Amino acid sequence: AVIVGLVLAVVAGFGRRAQRVLLAERERASAEALRAQAAAHRIAIARDLHDVLAHSLGGLVVQLDAVEALLDAGDTERAAARVAAARGLAVKGLGEAREAVRALREPEPATGSDTADPVAPSAVEARIRTLIAPEQGVGLDVAGVAHPVSGALAEALIRAVQEGLSNARKHAPGAAVLVGLVWHPDRVECTIENPVPATPAQDRGLAATGGGFGLRGVRERFAVLGGTVQAGVEPGASKGQDAADRFVLRVEAPA
Repeated sequence: AVIVGLVLAVVAGFGRRAQRVLLAERERASAEALRAQAAAHRIAIARDLHDVLAHSLGGLVVQLDAVEALLDAGDTERAAARVAAARGLAVKGLGEAREAVRALREPEPATGSDTADPVAPSAVEARIRTLIAPEQGVGLDVAGVAHPVSGALAEALIRAVQEGLSNARKHAPGAAVLVGLVWHPDRVECTIENPVPATPAQDRGLAATGGGFGLRGVRERFAVLGGTVQAGVEPGASKGQDAADRFVLRVEAPA
């Protein structure tokens, strides 16, 4: 009886120890999950802030540089038009910043809610046209049979166009930019390309502001969607251009 009691006591001790170990493992797993969630939240905040501020402020710099040049040339009428365009960019940037903050403050939409509904292709194209409207020398080429896409893919496409335009402003100011949107039956492809300047731009102020965060954010968005992102110099001129090479940001994701 004594031996049986000792055995039972040992077994009970092991059981309590196993429970403590299991509880500790669960607490560690929960803490790690919370840390991962917080890290993902910080990344989302950084990505959205970059997308909004880099595009809006970069556009303002370009417009104000043009205003300065036009005023030096005595062309006050065109300078005033550029000031109006700059104001429009500032207002639009403020609206996007508020929208980004609102999206971060509100809980994630439930599956099946209205916000999860597909986005019409006309809405995607309209947003791209709105982005390029204030820009000088930016064109849009659309091909294929358009079809609805998820809200996440629509947003990723818009952010990719913003990043491509920002890069063109920084590294090839004044160069023509072509945005291509191709609707494939099972996927969507978007390219933003500009000629590679024969000589570096004289004013490197805007180029010096880049930290690579924009392209990283684009890669993160498309990775979640199972898509791909390629960025680099490709041989051959863009449509309607005679430059030897062009820089292309190419994104693609299943739809």
